[in-house]
Amino acid sequence: MIADSIHIGIDAFRLVGPPTSIGTYTEELIAALLPLGYQITLYAPRTEQDAALNRYQLPGSPCRVVVSEKPLKPEVFPRELFVWNQRVLPELMRQHPCQAFIAPYHQTPCFPPDGIPTLAVIHDLCGLRRDCGYRYGGRAWLGHLWNLLSAAFFAKRIVPISEITRSDMLRKFPFCHKRLAQPIYNRVTGRTLDAGDAARHVAPYRIPQGEFVLAFGLLSPRKGLDVAIKGYVGYRNNGGKAPLVMIGVRDEAAMRIRFPIALHDDIIMLPRVSACERDALYRLASCLLFCSRCEGFGYPVVEAMRQGCPVVASKTTPAVEITCGLIELMDKPDPHQCANLIQRYTALTEKNRQKLADSLIHRSVEFANSDFGNAFDREIRTAVLS
Repeated sequence: MIADSIHIGIDAFRLVGPPTSIGTYTEELIAALLPLGYQITLYAPRTEQDAALNRYQLPGSPCRVVVSEKPLKPEVFPRELFVWNQRVLPELMRQHPCQAFIAPYHQTPCFPPDGIPTLAVIHDLCGLRRDCGYRYGGRAWLGHLWNLLSAAFFAKRIVPISEITRSDMLRKFPFCHKRLAQPIYNRVTGRTLDAGDAARHVAPYRIPQGEFVLAFGLLSPRKGLDVAIKGYVGYRNNGGKAPLVMIGVRDEAAMRIRFPIALHDDIIMLPRVSACERDALYRLASCLLFCSRCEGFGYPVVEAMRQGCPVVASKTTPAVEITCGLIELMDKPDPHQCANLIQRYTALTEKNRQKLADSLIHRSVEFANSDFGNAFDREIRTAVLS
C-alpha cells in the first residue's frame, strides 16, 4: 500500500481552543488515516492546557506534533489566521517536511514548500451568503472569500464534504472543476444509548419526563434559530404540549425575550453540555429542530439519527443527502412547516416511533463505517502521484 511510504501533514489549528466541529473533523480524519499506515505530522499554532492536541503529544503517540515558536490564535484573530496560513505553516513545513499537506478547513497556504501538494477540505460556502448574516463586502464576508479563493487557486485537490458543497463550489469557482473531488462525507462515530443510560446522564438537569423538543440555542442567522422558535411557538399555539429544551445557550435572559411569556415555564435552557449529555438528550427527545439555512454537512443530523431522533431540517441542506428519504424535510427553512413536523413527531405512537428510530439508527451507522479513510487515501494518492 502506498500509504506505508507517505508522510502527511495536517493543520491542527482547531485542536487547540474551544471544541468545534472542525476539531472533531480533524480528529476523525487522523483516526481514519492512521490505520492505513500513514505517518502524520500535526502542525499547531500553540499549545494550551486541556486542548485536544495534547493527546497526540503523549508518549507513544503515532503522530508527531510541531508547534509554532510564537503562539498564535488563528481561530480568534483574522490577522493571525493569515500569518499562520501564509507564513508560519509554510515555514514549519520547510523545517519538518511532509509529502502531502491536508488543510481540514478551507484555509490554504498559497505557497507551501516546493513539492508538497495541498488537499483543501471545503465544508461550506455559507460565509458568502447574506441570509446567513454575512454582509456583502464586509470583513467576515471578505475573509471567507479569501479563504475559498486560496483553496480554489492553490490546492492540488479540493475535497467537498457533501454534494451541496460541491455544487456550490462549482457554481462560485467553476475554474477549479478538474481539481474538485467527489464528496467525502464526514465520519461520525459514537454509540447508541439505551433510554435508561440516557436518563441517568441528564438527570442533573431535571429534564421533564415524557416527550420534549430539542434545539440548539445558537443565535447566528445561518443556524435558523428564528425559524425554530417561530415553529415551536406555532406548534404550541396549535395545542402542542411538549416543552422545549435548548442547549448551548449563552445568555438565557436574552434568549427568553424571543418567546412569549406564557411559554417561559415550558422552555428549559442549558449551557454547553458534554457530548455524552448531548447524545442522551437526542435519545430522549421527540425530535431535534435543526433549521439551518446553510450547512456543509451537519453533524447534529447524524448524531441525532444515531440515537433514533428524527430531525426537523431543510431540503436545501445536506440533510436531504444524510436522511436519504427516511423522514420528511422542510422544503426550505419555514416556521409553518417546522410546526407541522413537530406536531407529527410528538404525536407518533410508541410503535411507529421505535420503527422510525430503528431506520434512522441503521442509516446513521453508514457514516460511522463509511469509506472516509479510503476515500481520502485515494485523493492523497492522486495529489502525490499526479
